[in-house]
Amino acid sequence: MKKILNLAIFVAALSIATIAQDNIGLATGNFSGIHGAFLNPAEIANSKLYLDLNLLSGNLFFHNNYIRILPQRENLNQNMGTIGVLVGSVMPGLKPPTMETLDKYTTEYKHGYSNFRLTGPSIIYSFRKHAFAFHTSFRAHASVLAAPYDIAKFSYVGLHFSPQHHINYIHPNRVTGVSAGWTEFGFVYANTLRQDYNQKITAGITMKGLLGYHGIYMHSTNASYMIPDRDTIHIYHLDAIAGLSMPVDYNNNDFFGIKNPVRGTGFAMDLGITYSRLSDKRWRKIDHLKHHYSPYVFRIGLSLIDMGMIHFNKHSRRLLFDINDTITWGGLAGIDFINTNHYIDTMSLALTNDKLGLDDGTSFNIFLPSAAVLQIDYNINNTFYANLVWVHNISYTPIQVSRPSYIAITPRYEKDRLGISMPLTLFRYREPRLGLAIRFYNFTIGTSKLGTFFGSSDFNGFSFYFSVKYSLLKVKFKRDRWNCHEL
Repeated sequence: MKKILNLAIFVAALSIATIAQDNIGLATGNFSGIHGAFLNPAEIANSKLYLDLNLLSGNLFFHNNYIRILPQRENLNQNMGTIGVLVGSVMPGLKPPTMETLDKYTTEYKHGYSNFRLTGPSIIYSFRKHAFAFHTSFRAHASVLAAPYDIAKFSYVGLHFSPQHHINYIHPNRVTGVSAGWTEFGFVYANTLRQDYNQKITAGITMKGLLGYHGIYMHSTNASYMIPDRDTIHIYHLDAIAGLSMPVDYNNNDFFGIKNPVRGTGFAMDLGITYSRLSDKRWRKIDHLKHHYSPYVFRIGLSLIDMGMIHFNKHSRRLLFDINDTITWGGLAGIDFINTNHYIDTMSLALTNDKLGLDDGTSFNIFLPSAAVLQIDYNINNTFYANLVWVHNISYTPIQVSRPSYIAITPRYEKDRLGISMPLTLFRYREPRLGLAIRFYNFTIGTSKLGTFFGSSDFNGFSFYFSVKYSLLKVKFKRDRWNCHEL
């Protein structure tokens, strides 16, 4: 129990949910539908689709630079075997392959990200210069940033790791771990602000109501400690805050069930604008057409996404660590933590001589993984396109889920019934990875980390996304032919 609790503190961001990187294969292109609005709400006014009904779509993404998973069978592909473990862990009745984990014990700071999104019934409808959309999604994000290697090691193997005993570790840097899960109901509106024979400007906004299911965070600004043996820890200095709000009974860790899972509520919004240089002066805006599409040479979009927060105020505990004098917590080897309250109360009693000495309130806010997004889409010949997406994480409070920043360049083949894209992503601005997405009619499947499926890299991350929907195309009008036809 102790090892599980210690490990959970560090790897919560890798295990609870498990931003793919915003599903480049779904979120870019003229057939992206509601997924394009997740990166820029103005995009729904530029789509080739005047009606797009998302039936079900989802993505799963996680990445870390510390824990690696390996199959124990020699003939089992390392990465596909790990996927079997992930699926088997959440599907009743399935027996996953036996796996083992290894850690990367180096002195670099450790980080981890996870992102799970399941989008249910959602719809887009465009009418002349207006476009409307409504979406429902369940999301779970988590992140661990700048975790020191010694804390990662003790969390992974326990306090008995003797090579790190009798060392006074000092960490004046910020260490943050945040995890949150919520359902969002989003309403999107986009408008064509201006369109003439060779340019088009659209703007959009998304307003999202949030129902929070779980929130966990830990943020340290200064820490100094030493562990002389597996039974004792000396804390010399600790400035940190923490909090949790989960749909479980803290006295026995039993799940409350789906009848009362909501722990908090919130609001968020996205803002976006796009500029398109239209492709041919023979093409023009046709006011009498309800649904018309204007081909373009290039399109540039700017947006701010996930600007908001969730206020957790049900079944919540907020903790404050303010230790400036040496405190020794002994007898750790003989303690068997049986539930969440026992763990917190025991720690509070050891550090403050009071079971409630660490409590600092019963509510807190967790901010969403906000980002600034730049998109450039270039139309090569109406079949082949080149796309650039730059997503930069915006952090404005310590208690905020972070998303990895990245730049992606994506060549794309796009026809009405078939689309193929291959994004090349510079993850965290330093780690290159290749992805692949294929759309056939209204079904799309893809990954932003193609090497995962072929065992070409150590399994320290995974990406997969899919979409099933029903769509109707806009029409286009040519002045020299004076007739309308479907795209």
